[in-house]
Amino acid sequence: MSDDAVTTPPVTPVQGRSLVRAGMLTVGVTVAALAFNLVTGILIARALGPGGRGAVAAALAAPPILSWLFEMGVGGAVTYHQARHPEHAARLIGTWLAILAPLAVVGMGVGQLLLPHLLAAQSSHTLLLARILMLNVALVFLGDLMYGVVLGDHDFVFFNAMRFLQPLLVMTTYVALWASDAFSVTTAVAANAGTAGLIVAIVTTRVLRRHGLGRPSAALGRSTFWYGVRAHSALAAGLVNTRLDVLIIPAYVGASGVGFYSVASSIASVVMNVSGSIGTIVFPAAAARGFEARGAVVKSLYATLAIAGVLAVSIGVLARIGVHLVYGASFDGSVLPLRILLVGAVLYAGAGTICAGLYALNRPFTAGMAQMGAAAVTVAGLLVFLRVGGIEAAAIVSTVAYGLVFGVALLLYRRAAALGWRDIVLSPARMRLIVRQAARGAVGRA
Repeated sequence: MSDDAVTTPPVTPVQGRSLVRAGMLTVGVTVAALAFNLVTGILIARALGPGGRGAVAAALAAPPILSWLFEMGVGGAVTYHQARHPEHAARLIGTWLAILAPLAVVGMGVGQLLLPHLLAAQSSHTLLLARILMLNVALVFLGDLMYGVVLGDHDFVFFNAMRFLQPLLVMTTYVALWASDAFSVTTAVAANAGTAGLIVAIVTTRVLRRHGLGRPSAALGRSTFWYGVRAHSALAAGLVNTRLDVLIIPAYVGASGVGFYSVASSIASVVMNVSGSIGTIVFPAAAARGFEARGAVVKSLYATLAIAGVLAVSIGVLARIGVHLVYGASFDGSVLPLRILLVGAVLYAGAGTICAGLYALNRPFTAGMAQMGAAAVTVAGLLVFLRVGGIEAAAIVSTVAYGLVFGVALLLYRRAAALGWRDIVLSPARMRLIVRQAARGAVGRA
């Protein structure tokens, strides 16, 4: 298909009421997806036991990790450029397909070499499933590219529809397999892979019908690839901040402590996932408007902190009852680290929205600087305090690191966006006005 085969329709920047509704929809879909995933996790545990659940997790784990390592920030790069220059859509798609093809081959090859070592303690059947699933690296690359275009188009309803549909289909398939007595490690893995392939096919079809496929452009590849590399560095530092504690703790803490912290970390992550999902919408919406979107980013920050705060307080108050109800009284040791982590989760969710604003201003590496400084604090703090302080010390270190990301990101965004503190620290009167505007926007009123 040539460059001129399809004319890219103009993309209208998301403003005011539309942004409020898109944010509410995204948060709602995130909550629903977490609920669906909870049900699938329970089904696996009940039907297959700990061993079966572990085998499914092991088989599914490698492709996303390898995809992240080799895709070079395609999602962020494509989202940013598509939001700024929708007229380049066809050539942008063709360019990144050309970039991702060799990267996917390398990623799959490296994956095949690493799998026997990564799954050394697993069965030969699990290893075989993981080897087959390694082909999904290319599928993940394609999905991230197409989702980047969808977000750049501000097609938030379709984006969230796909985010809702995928875990719903997996859950429905699991229930059907369980009811027909056909649920196994193999069928569970196949259900995940098949659903992912179907969703990517739907998204790809929509994008290509809308924009077509153009010739690759070297100039476009250089500019967008550089953005992707910078965004990739920020994501890497972010993963260190959110995952390093779980990786280091087993070296210093016994199995029970690791279990307590794992539960606390997974529950606290709900706050970050739900409220932090607002940043997914803020990024492309703000990228299309540039400096004009600074006010929207600040308002979105307050919305993120409000949602995160309500969730964190609710979970904190009900922590002991909830942990006993879901996990049992033997997991009482998770309650204190959970309450500590909830403070950091609120701040880290807010940092995600600020970083989305930096991405929108073409400052992905600036966002990475906030993450990198906090990553250094995480490493040093865990090594110094974990042995003597246990999982409570780990929770405090992580919370301090999350707070540092928030503070540094806020300072960097204020400077990059040329904002004064009065533009960021809103007066009570302005806050009341924003709340009223958001309420009207939520119900579609002017």
